Amino acid sequence: MGNKSSSYHSASSRGNTSVNASLRLGVWYVADRTTYQIADRTAYTLLPIIANNVAA
Repeated sequence: MGNKSSSYHSASSRGNTSVNASLRLGVWYVADRTTYQIADRTAYTLLPIIANNVAA
């Protein structure tokens, strides 16, 4: 049963390789930008707090 579903999945994904690739690239790009923005804001928020704690 597991083999049947996995072979069906691989066959369907083979048919949509270019679509899957472009979707994955788009999702990766958005996730990368979002992660960068979150990390940027987190750094701006946390670095002064960490600096104050280290100084104190």
